[in-house]
Amino acid sequence: MKRQWTRDELADHWILTRKELELLANKSAATRLGFAVLLKAFMLEGRFPRQKHDVPGVVIVHVANQVSSQRLYPAREKVPLQGVVPPAIEELVVHKDAKGNQRVDRINYEICVLRELRERLRCKEIWVVGADRYRNPDEDLPQDFEIKRDSYYAELGQPRDVEAFIADLQQTMRASLDTLDRGLPHNRVSSSNGSVMSWRTTMGMKQGDTLRA
Repeated sequence: MKRQWTRDELADHWILTRKELELLANKSAATRLGFAVLLKAFMLEGRFPRQKHDVPGVVIVHVANQVSSQRLYPAREKVPLQGVVPPAIEELVVHKDAKGNQRVDRINYEICVLRELRERLRCKEIWVVGADRYRNPDEDLPQDFEIKRDSYYAELGQPRDVEAFIADLQQTMRASLDTLDRGLPHNRVSSSNGSVMSWRTTMGMKQGDTLRA
């Protein structure tokens, strides 16, 4: 590929058409620019560049200036926000243009989508067909679970009665909290001046005082 390009040549060979810009709509920032450059290079020479240095900087800047305009979703496009964008960071995702229209930052929105996808995969609200870790939760149980339910519960050492399970769990929690409650007043900690005091005494310490266990 030649190294020097005039403005007219850039306009003739490196301008993205509307249809080409639409192809970039689902690409992230870095991917979008690379995709656009490769697309126009292939259309021009019938092959992809072998190395990134094969494309002159002036060409990359020219294409980048066009691609950057795709940072926001079109004003006419309805982008779902509820359940995707946390209210605490909505101002980083949603902006208003000069005409007062609500515009959504594409990259920040995609990050929110990926974050929500990760959380829902972790709790298995959604799953991936054919995956192992993120498979359908119905596949987590043995296929003969309904038939051999009693034996599986016995192997796990768990009661089949849900009320008994909850009562046992509550008893364990009460015992642990009782142990903490009885032991906490007798714990000893030392302050920055070397004095030793009980945990209850530390409740009256001033902000900024340092403790050492």
